[in-house]
Order: sequence, then structure tokens, then C-alpha cells
Amino acid sequence: MGKTVGSATEPLGWYEAAALRVLLVDADPDTLEMYSEWLRLAGLVPFSAMTTQQAWYAVRTYRPHAIVSDIQLQRRFDGLELMQQILNDQSFSDTPILALTGFESPEYRAQAERAGCTAFLLKPCEPERLVSALVRALEKSAQRRRSWRQDSSRTRARPI
Repeated sequence: MGKTVGSATEPLGWYEAAALRVLLVDADPDTLEMYSEWLRLAGLVPFSAMTTQQAWYAVRTYRPHAIVSDIQLQRRFDGLELMQQILNDQSFSDTPILALTGFESPEYRAQAERAGCTAFLLKPCEPERLVSALVRALEKSAQRRRSWRQDSSRTRARPI
């Protein structure tokens, strides 16, 4: 079963009813509003931040399942710093982060990858493409968690 998003049907599968939270970080309120609406239509629960301070507060308070952030906020490339800060915190180190930016440059893409981004999307990004990238990132994250749980259950000491 899938959700219809625009003209594409996205296979939301395992988390279709899970109310997964997605944090959107962008300095432009119109961008936040547009992508928030599309994520809601896809069955996700979006919330937004316009600054790194708001975003870090939201991450700690609401614990999003995924984050979509521009790499430039407040006239600096502090979106990259935010990504590194989030992934350096053990509590959020497996949270998928997608870069959504207007900076089309191999240098910025490489910086985003070094910061730990799961995907690098260019603005303007079709909402269906963003939803598809989020679905892939969330599914990979869930697979990693299942794998870690299986590995840890195999390595636990068993009573004799």
C-alpha cells in the first residue's frame, strides 16, 4: 500500500502509520511551508526551524526520525555545522540528514557528505523527489537499526 504524492505513488510501507517526524531547516518560510505541506500529504509529520539554534532545540526536544536542512542559514554555511553537531551527538548519530540547497557545486556536495548527509538535493527540488529521498533514507536507517539489534543479540552473553 502506498500514499499518492503528486503524480507518484510512494511505497511508505513499514512506517505508513508510524507518524514519523521530519525536521525541515531553512531560512525561507515559503520553502518550509511548501515542503511541510508535501510531507504531510505523504503521511509524515513535519516541523520546521529557521535557525541553527531553533533546529538544535527541535532535535533535542522532538527527536525527529529524519532531518532536511539547507547548508546555508543566516548568511553563513552553518547548516553544515548543524549537521555535524547533530551527528556527533551519540543520541542522534543514526538520524538521516538530507541536504536541500541551491548551491550546486562539487565542493559543497563533498562538504555535505563529510558532514554526514545521506543525500544532497538541489533546489528547486520537486516535492516528490524529496519524499522519495526521505523514504529511502528512513528505510536504510531502519535496516541499520535492525541489523545492529540482530548483531547485539548474537553477541550478548547467554546464561549457561
